[in-house]
Amino acid sequence: RLDPVETTAGAQQRLNNLGFACGTESGELTSRTQRALRSFQSMYGLEVTGEPNEETTQQIRDLFP
Repeated sequence: RLDPVETTAGAQQRLNNLGFACGTESGELTSRTQRALRSFQSMYGLEVTGEPNEETTQQIRDLFP
């Protein structure tokens, strides 16, 4: 069971499953999660912010509903 992608824990779960290691799925936006988000954003041509913004969340959802 995955948490909703709109939550930090849900994004962490999906990032980990997609190979972007963000560590423990704690629901907290840790520095490791931000690094994983930046890597993900860079790979998919998104604005690199390290934040789970709407564009990033949508891309994660498209890849891993």
